[in-house]
Amino acid sequence: MEQLTALVINFLDLSAEASPWLLLGLLIAGLMKAWVPSKILSKHLGQGKSAIIKAALIGAPLPFMLLWGYSRCNRA
Repeated sequence: MEQLTALVINFLDLSAEASPWLLLGLLIAGLMKAWVPSKILSKHLGQGKSAIIKAALIGAPLPFMLLWGYSRCNRA
């Protein structure tokens, strides 16, 4: 029972810590959907599987770069 309680507490803490970033991502995605024409995104990313691969290659390193920058700024 103690492990289940710890799991729930950790899940809630992680959710509370991640929620502002998720909301920021949703806000940016909504603004892009509203203001950036889909032709521009199609032009830069392409169509089909190649678009998915390009988007993944662009998006995957972003969290690591953010963590790297955060760790460099918070050195004592």
